[in-house]
Amino acid sequence: MTQNQFGQQETTTLADLLRHYLGEVGWSERQLAQRANIPRGTIRNWVKGAVTRPRQWHPLIQATAAMRLTPEQTDKLLRAANHPSISELWLQSKSETDKRLLSQFLATSAHSNNPTVFQAMPNLSYFVGRQKELTGLKKRLLKNHHPTLYVISGMAGVGKTALATHLAYQVRDFFTDGVLWARADTSDTMSLLKLLADSFGQDVSQYADLDSRSQAVRGILAFKKALLVLDNVNNSSQVQYLLPPTGPCAVVITTRHTSLRIARGCPIIHLKPFDQDDHTSHALFAKILGEDAAQGEQEALAEIADFLGHLPLALSIVAGRIALEPHTTAASYLTQLKEETARLDSLAHEEQSVRASFNSSYTALSPDEQAFFAALGLFGGEDFSLEAITAVTGQLETVSRSHLIQLYNLSLVQAGKNQRYRLHPLLREYARAKINDDALYQQMTAYFARYTAENQDNFRAIEKELDNIIAALDLAFVRQLDAIGIQFTIDLSWFLIVNGLNDLAESQLARAELSARKLDDSRHRALIKCAQGHVKKGRNWQQAQSYIEEGVKLAYDSAD
Repeated sequence: MTQNQFGQQETTTLADLLRHYLGEVGWSERQLAQRANIPRGTIRNWVKGAVTRPRQWHPLIQATAAMRLTPEQTDKLLRAANHPSISELWLQSKSETDKRLLSQFLATSAHSNNPTVFQAMPNLSYFVGRQKELTGLKKRLLKNHHPTLYVISGMAGVGKTALATHLAYQVRDFFTDGVLWARADTSDTMSLLKLLADSFGQDVSQYADLDSRSQAVRGILAFKKALLVLDNVNNSSQVQYLLPPTGPCAVVITTRHTSLRIARGCPIIHLKPFDQDDHTSHALFAKILGEDAAQGEQEALAEIADFLGHLPLALSIVAGRIALEPHTTAASYLTQLKEETARLDSLAHEEQSVRASFNSSYTALSPDEQAFFAALGLFGGEDFSLEAITAVTGQLETVSRSHLIQLYNLSLVQAGKNQRYRLHPLLREYARAKINDDALYQQMTAYFARYTAENQDNFRAIEKELDNIIAALDLAFVRQLDAIGIQFTIDLSWFLIVNGLNDLAESQLARAELSARKLDDSRHRALIKCAQGHVKKGRNWQQAQSYIEEGVKLAYDSAD
């Protein structure tokens, strides 16, 4: 005998429970034996306590069915007799006859009178977009059978949890047994299993090892029409013991990882930052700032969104600060963001922080992978090649490829076109701050200087890498690698001139000319002056002639 939460005595042995249930229905041992088709001696042995654990569970089920006990009462009787619950027995059964015997209890699942469980977080009032993803997920979830789990993956701050939350509110009426929610990265598996069981009023604390507790919870979930959301999954082992059997219980996981073992063969939604052209970023600003305010500063907000790579977390932080901080406008915040050293510092609001969001992915890397990731911050273009990052880091190509795959798996890089890779602009900023090897700067400059020299006549090759080339050229002068920077500029100048990039050519040549003058390098000054003359030919012929004449004179003076 034990006490319940009200201090009342509860029966726990098979004999006590059976006598109690017989008393409730008003039957004798003979009547139960006749109605359940069980020998009377068997019933007597149970009631007298001569048999405390029947060898077979089938007669117990026949007895409870005859007495029309509820699934809860039946599970209680089975546990008292040291047998598994109805759901566990159904999962273990190989025989169709056994399953038919058990199925009569599954139509009215345990605790069906309890209020429907709903554990999702509050829905974001400023949730916008993601209609394609929502439509696809709802189409799959609004079915009665779920042969796989469903995966929402993407980089930190892209809105995976927000999407899963919004989805839960849209499908909650369909999942009549409720919506369960668990943070996979903040609790151990044993605790999560207990929480899942507790949600349905079941106690699994007596199962002390992972396998048996997992089996018990699978039995509870097996016939539940419920949605289980496992948020922020870092590896398959965190959740493999939480997954219910294939059936009416659906599972959605959110993760930064793109290649979890448990996701093999499952539908995967790869969530990306908002599309630059579909106005979703503006819609988010309008939700937080108000439509009139967002419309009034549309241009500045659009530039902010581009600057932040349309990352939802960053956009919401900025909008929240503009809305709540005095004398803060989109224009003033844009100025703050353009100060490169303060950019990530500006993307924080109370406990929300873009940098903190990135930290959890970065810390999952090994030291070698962290150093490799930091080097990606040097690239200024939208994408980069395996060859380039291999040269910059001085790694073997096989090692670089392995590191890139790991970074891709953690959503720290994305796959680009033509076997290239992409880095979100905010991740680029984050990575650059992690560089602690000065050799990387020289290796970056040397690689793209050599690449430009070798491809002076291959404009397509130059165009493909132009943003990275300009970033490397800027780096050469910032790091005072003037000799490399001067020749680098001269090699690039013809491409810029022929392609009409005159403003860029003019600024680059002017900087190189100052460096050549500082080094008293007349030969390179002569080449730079002639190139400056070509830039000016379409704008100011007189100035162009002056530049070219000065260049020719420098060439003569240096005996070139």
